[in-house]
Amino acid sequence: MKLLITADQIKTLTSMTANVDTNSFESSIEIAQLSYIKKKLGKLLYNQLVTQNAANQLSATNQILMGYLRKTLAWYVIYVALPDLDIKIRNKGLVREFSDSSTNVDAASFNSYSNSIFNKANTYLAEMIDYLDDNKDDFPLYNGCSTSNVGNASGSGTFVISGSRQTANGWIRRA
Repeated sequence: MKLLITADQIKTLTSMTANVDTNSFESSIEIAQLSYIKKKLGKLLYNQLVTQNAANQLSATNQILMGYLRKTLAWYVIYVALPDLDIKIRNKGLVREFSDSSTNVDAASFNSYSNSIFNKANTYLAEMIDYLDDNKDDFPLYNGCSTSNVGNASGSGTFVISGSRQTANGWIRRA
């Protein structure tokens, strides 16, 4: 699959440190791209972006859109990758790796951090959709997507988005 963001861009746009092994989260890029970006852009605009990006021939308007999209996608990639970064599958089963200079966080801290990452992704997603809605004439392949369906971190009410829900107090990741 042709990806809209690189591992290095994810590290630059987020709080992920440079020493995180790219192999440990690279498969999450495709999943995040399909789960969160394609659905919001619509198939036609999504396919246009993938094609233009792969050919390194983004139109001027799509270059601006890609700035919004990459910020959004970077945080969704971390959200999707977090469980795999925390737990590894080895020949002895599921394990958590430890080192002399670090310890793993407890479940409550993991969930809090995960929710924080999801809130950041949704905030950037809302900005991207607002940009698209404000510039519909420049994006004829875009069908429209209300930000009320995004689950903006500052909103209220409850929305369900891929295994998580938002309450008035923020996002909660389902187990």
